[in-house]
Amino acid sequence: MRVAAMRMEFFLPGVTSLKEKRMLLQSFKDKVDNDFNVSVSEVENQDLWQRSVIGVASVSSDKNQLEKIFSAIIQRADETHGMELIDRKVNYY
Repeated sequence: MRVAAMRMEFFLPGVTSLKEKRMLLQSFKDKVDNDFNVSVSEVENQDLWQRSVIGVASVSSDKNQLEKIFSAIIQRADETHGMELIDRKVNYY
């Protein structure tokens, strides 16, 4: 069994309120969860308007499958309008 956990730090340049931030992040989290069947949660900076840290976790029997999933999630983050991925780190266990 392989477990992967990813920490993604975002800058949200156009966000002017916590309500806007929640709406943008909820849409992103729902799409990632539905498309890749992973656990997704905001884990830091909940009280800051233009910053967010998202945690993503998944379990698989194959590390290569986890690498493909996390690469696709990173690409999705890069393509999401209104969010700039400024840092990421993936750990495999």
